[in-house]
Amino acid sequence: MSFSKTHRLLLGLGAISGVVTFYYTNNQKKSSACFMDNKLYTVTVCEMGRQLGSVSIKGRLQAEYTGIRLKELGFPYTAMIKSTMTRAQETGDIISLSVPDVPVTNCDLLREGAPIPPEPPLGRYKPEIYKFYQDGSRIEAAFRKYFYRAEPCQEKDTYTLLVCHANVIRYFVCRALQFPAEAWLRLSLNHASITWITITPGGRCVLRVLGDSGHMPPNVITTT
Repeated sequence: MSFSKTHRLLLGLGAISGVVTFYYTNNQKKSSACFMDNKLYTVTVCEMGRQLGSVSIKGRLQAEYTGIRLKELGFPYTAMIKSTMTRAQETGDIISLSVPDVPVTNCDLLREGAPIPPEPPLGRYKPEIYKFYQDGSRIEAAFRKYFYRAEPCQEKDTYTLLVCHANVIRYFVCRALQFPAEAWLRLSLNHASITWITITPGGRCVLRVLGDSGHMPPNVITTT
């Protein structure tokens, strides 16, 4: 893999056991036109509300608060894409009440699953090994579908809402930041929380918020 001098590199010495590490900003192999000073692409990912089969009463409250928060932020959301699982569908429906003008679509790629064997292993988390092969490729496909730099023709900043699940979100965060994906289970998210990632024209991913639930009263907050 070759690096152009015009591309930004983060060179880490001693950060990971003395290994020299690079942050590669053009891993999507896009043309140089995408490095122009066009606009930002922001993905706001909402974790589903607490569930007991479907979304629980407390989970519905969590989704209501998150919908209100997204409305208060006032961003011009261009789309909401929901996982096709029941609890994500219900969470998204409640959020939509606060942002009714945002077009909604569904995507099977965002369904919950086992993305990759975690490191270190967690004793009580032991999916069948086939699940990692089955779910991992699907969740990776979702990441590649929804995380990308804005095209040169984009005339303004865009904001996309994803409503999905904790394992999927944690994997997305590790992949976006180019951390080892096996670290996904070290992250904890509150139910119906907001995770916000911005992708710059140069390909740099900025994690602005991870699992934010500060818009909810303390008695409503629960965690994954």
